[in-house]
Amino acid sequence: MFKEISTTARAIAAAVIFAIIAALLAWHFWSALHGEKVNARVDQGQAGANMNASTAAISTLGNNADRAAAIDKTVKDGTDAIDQAESGNSNAAAERASCQLRSYRNTGRCRALLGADPH
Repeated sequence: MFKEISTTARAIAAAVIFAIIAALLAWHFWSALHGEKVNARVDQGQAGANMNASTAAISTLGNNADRAAAIDKTVKDGTDAIDQAESGNSNAAAERASCQLRSYRNTGRCRALLGADPH
């Protein structure tokens, strides 16, 4: 029923199977090496992004501290001006002090009081 396979056919079949196994192993090692290179590049990019984010966060904290100090100085100057105002002029001093704050600076009343450039 089955004919015996010749030695040449067996050698060819073995060579084909060996070539397929070699190709699969080569592809496996290449993709593993390629994956490591890609992961290294991604990790390097993430490290740079983390550094940039940290720098931006520190800068933001510094800017907020500077703004808070400027607001505190504006409020203290306004409070001092109210305290030093002559009797009966404290309301005008309070209005001038509030016009120094950004929330009120561009209102019509403050523009009229402080002039064209309230800064």
